[in-house]
Amino acid sequence: TIDLSGMDPRISEAEFIALSDVTSPLCGPKGASVVFGPQKGAGSDMIKVLDSNLYHYGQAIEALTGIDVINAPGSGAGGGIGAGLIAFCNAKIQSGVDVILNMLNFDRCLNDADLVITGEGRIDLQTAAGKLPAGIAGRAAKYGIPVIAIVGSVGEGAEVLYDHGIDAMVSIVNKPMSLEESLARGVELIEKAAANIIRILEINHRKSGFILKQDIHDLLEERR
Repeated sequence: TIDLSGMDPRISEAEFIALSDVTSPLCGPKGASVVFGPQKGAGSDMIKVLDSNLYHYGQAIEALTGIDVINAPGSGAGGGIGAGLIAFCNAKIQSGVDVILNMLNFDRCLNDADLVITGEGRIDLQTAAGKLPAGIAGRAAKYGIPVIAIVGSVGEGAEVLYDHGIDAMVSIVNKPMSLEESLARGVELIEKAAANIIRILEINHRKSGFILKQDIHDLLEERR
């Protein structure tokens, strides 16, 4: 059971807007436990227990409030914090990346951009569910601007990001190393990854320049 008798009455008089970077529901194959559990060290057996517990929690909420938070988009954010906000604060879940990018007038920054570089600690399938790199890539894709993501690691299902506007993913890990070493050398590794990206772009630029010069040469020859 859930007892709301001690809830501050001002909550019902306030408007709550929750910014979430994921659209995951509370439970199920795309829910909080299945998607985020492995990142936090939960094994397959523990994920089943966690998902079952959240399902029980969701049923208790629905029995009390009549609100189905089990399948509500964003209810699984923060391990289920979204569900509590929806049920008890009547919160509206909004895309955090869209709100922040609009506040920053991000699209205006893309006007003269030739390339966008974004990043994430671990990029994987859940990144496409509303996280910052996917949001940035989606905005850039509208203007035909390529996007490269510099990441700590590339996780399972990350390939789906190619359909969300990210053109390439570059891991900063340049040799076998532990997570602790990667974190300790983060600044250095990010610098090296960025330098490699620029070198690759310079190769393409030189190649394009050669083609352009050759085209000019051919044009001059024709006029002669």
